[in-house]
Amino acid sequence: MSFTENLHDCFELVNNHSIQRRKGVQEFIQLMEEKADLEKTYAKGLENLGRNQYFISTQGTLSHAILAMKNDSLNKAMQARILSENIQKDLVDPMRELLTNQNKTLEKTATEGKRVEKERLGYIEKYSKYKSIYFKMCKEYEVLSSQLENPQQGQRRDKIMQRLVQVKQEIDESLAGYKDTIVQHNSFKDKYTDFMGKILEVYQKQEEQRLEIMKDSLRKLVIYETSYLRNLQYDIDNLARAMESVNIKSDIKQFVDEHASANEKNSKLSFEAYQSTHESFKNSSSESPVLKIPQASVQSVVSELQNKSSIDEILKAELSLVVNKAWSGDSLPLSELNFFNNTVREHLGRKAFLALLEDKKAQASPSLEESSFNSLTQLFQAVVTAADLSTDIYTLRHCLKYMPYFHLANTKTTLQTPLQTHTVWKKLEYWDLIIQLAINEEIQAHEKYLVEQESLEDKDKRVKNIVFCQLGTFGFVIDAFEVDPRYNMEIISKYACRYNLSSDDMETLNASVYKKKMVVEEEKQTYEVVRGIPSWLQELEGVAAAISKRNSSRKSIKLPESLEERKED
Repeated sequence: MSFTENLHDCFELVNNHSIQRRKGVQEFIQLMEEKADLEKTYAKGLENLGRNQYFISTQGTLSHAILAMKNDSLNKAMQARILSENIQKDLVDPMRELLTNQNKTLEKTATEGKRVEKERLGYIEKYSKYKSIYFKMCKEYEVLSSQLENPQQGQRRDKIMQRLVQVKQEIDESLAGYKDTIVQHNSFKDKYTDFMGKILEVYQKQEEQRLEIMKDSLRKLVIYETSYLRNLQYDIDNLARAMESVNIKSDIKQFVDEHASANEKNSKLSFEAYQSTHESFKNSSSESPVLKIPQASVQSVVSELQNKSSIDEILKAELSLVVNKAWSGDSLPLSELNFFNNTVREHLGRKAFLALLEDKKAQASPSLEESSFNSLTQLFQAVVTAADLSTDIYTLRHCLKYMPYFHLANTKTTLQTPLQTHTVWKKLEYWDLIIQLAINEEIQAHEKYLVEQESLEDKDKRVKNIVFCQLGTFGFVIDAFEVDPRYNMEIISKYACRYNLSSDDMETLNASVYKKKMVVEEEKQTYEVVRGIPSWLQELEGVAAAISKRNSSRKSIKLPESLEERKED
């Protein structure tokens, strides 16, 4: 059934139906916008609650519970904000764009349809008019003929004859007009059917597009709501464990131990000399240390720092003193650790630390002695904690790149092993944002090295291929941090849905997360690998058939060498 076959004479009905349907889509858009605004307002309120200064002086195990409650509010705020942005970006904007395009297309189409429909109705009206006159005159002619046959009409016979002649003339005229209108209408009808059929096809196609996008929007909304609720449930479980950790006796004991008075009464004070390995304090007497001028190397470093014009270079030079010391295996004193912690609390400090790691990766060996490994782990802990407090997704993303690279000498233990227990990796919203950042970076990197202009179809295939590889890689990364596979798959499904990956891609990603073996027929096939086989995909059985199936609908993309190196990172 179609508009063209079944509604060919109902243009006005179809046009009014289209107006009402577009109005319904507009109302649905307004509903989604109000929902997005409510989620955004809710997120703002939760952020204010999580960042207030209440209970700032609370100590002991109770302080951990209060902090967990504030963090729960901040996590809920982030989830609500993400939901609001997803509704606006993936539901409201596409529907509004579709309505705008349809209105532009339908403006000329509706005008032509109304003109043709008006012309058809004009022929119908003309046809009905001549038909009515013809039938009326025929009826009168019939009555007059009957009267003329009656012998009692002797005196009125002449008048009846005169009228009968007039009616006969009018019958001939109306009959000619009646037949002409039929011929004109039928001749116009052939052209009308063909022309109106094309117009009705436009209306039907737009109706199908509106229904499809509303169905797709509701499906995405269900997925986003499900992900939102699952993340909240995960945060609630962590909050419950934090509440159970409150230990009243431990808090009281800690306070007593910290402030307990000495048992000895009337105890006398005695002098205690400062102990240090520095040559100024080698004597243990009560004398003041001798002032000495700093060495030339130290003075040169200070002079170099003073001549730096860039803040980034200054921070990098200052942090390099601590990082180089940790790399050499020397123990870091408390003063240097405090300086490092204070510096990486700011975004520029964390950026400088990442730049130093990139230099070390290019210049130094990834193998570290135990003392160097422990010192570098300590620095990484401080950077990850600072990034968590500042919600610095960029730093967390690049920490994930360096953590598996540096390892303990003569072992397979990488920095990821001691750092994967950090609480930041249990926050699903961070993984969500890290994946989005990684996808965007990879897409931008590809577009930077494009030589020729690609079609929209090729661009869509390239983006889907990038998303597939990134989701598979991060599926294994998230699993390595011992995140529940259900939550892992929730995040992957969300982005697979957003970028419209195929069902075959989803099956492959699902198998990679749950470590299920794909059962495929063993065939000898010649296939071309797009961007190489990711390491996570190599572990699945039947990889040849799986990739061959994907590449049957994709063009191979040749990457520059620089991008191949980025992929390995």
